[in-house]
Amino acid sequence: ESFEHRGCTVLPCEPSTQEVVGSPQSVAWLVKHLDIDVVVTLHAFHRISYMADVVREMGIPWIAYQPFEFQIDEADIAQWLDALQVAHITAPSQTVLEWLRPYLTRYTNCMHFIPHAINLKMWTPFTVSERKKLRSSAGLQNHFVVGRCDRNLRHKNYGALLEAFAKFAEGKDDVVLLIHADPDDEGGNFMEWASELGIADKLIATMPELLSRGRREGFDKTELATLYNLMDVYASPTMGEGFGMTILEAMACGIPITVTDYGAMRELAFGCGILIRIKCMEHWERPKGWGAIVDVDALAEALELLYASPQLREHYARCAMRKAGQYDISEVSKQWDALLRHIAS
Repeated sequence: ESFEHRGCTVLPCEPSTQEVVGSPQSVAWLVKHLDIDVVVTLHAFHRISYMADVVREMGIPWIAYQPFEFQIDEADIAQWLDALQVAHITAPSQTVLEWLRPYLTRYTNCMHFIPHAINLKMWTPFTVSERKKLRSSAGLQNHFVVGRCDRNLRHKNYGALLEAFAKFAEGKDDVVLLIHADPDDEGGNFMEWASELGIADKLIATMPELLSRGRREGFDKTELATLYNLMDVYASPTMGEGFGMTILEAMACGIPITVTDYGAMRELAFGCGILIRIKCMEHWERPKGWGAIVDVDALAEALELLYASPQLREHYARCAMRKAGQYDISEVSKQWDALLRHIAS
């Protein structure tokens, strides 16, 4: 049965066949049987190319959000052109649009940049006294905290983070690595890697304790904002992102950023921390594209630089908060409103 969630009607499955929404059959059923004015999809084309036939048959406008993490191969783009030609394309970064633009010269008027949004009333920096109390309660009042919070997938490259942190932490007793992620997800077991690198005593992993208490859903947003405020720097050597939501959340909380100098991360975090140079590119098959492998030594050097300079951290913190203001939900929602009104007219 359908249910209401945050002002939206949610239909978890197609009634007659009980198929999970997302299959061609269930999407077609929803479009045909509900009074829909526009379809908005949130998956990349290689997962939903069948939508082209559905919307073409029904004559309904389609807004296709495209969160490509990597620069796409031309061969894959060619497979999706039929779908692309019947859609309004939205991307969360200018970078993704630039990756697509060479293949869509006839459809530039249907390409739109609408970034992810953030509620700045929720994601906000603690005051100096609040942060001091928080860190004291966590036993981190005298520590430099390198943090990260996102899913442990292969392209997130947690191995590079641990390796760089191990280099940076050598000879230091006042540094910790705080990670909020499943320690044994698709990206590998970072608890085992920490032991192999000799930094297990410097790793604080939040999820094992939560899982032991039966909290498989992790932290809520208020708890995550608190977690960010424990950090001195947010480090993400990811191979690619279509946007970088956790990077923006950390920025809004006033945390300096160290991220891969590639794709949407460069666009989002430029001026808010240190962009880590790329060592090489790695080809991916699904989707076909190129992911960036950071220079681990460069990441370790960036951590060292931020560790040694509170003034630099404060500068980047101010820049991060200022830039995060561009992505407040009150502003981004206006772009969606304008696009929907344009399509309706």
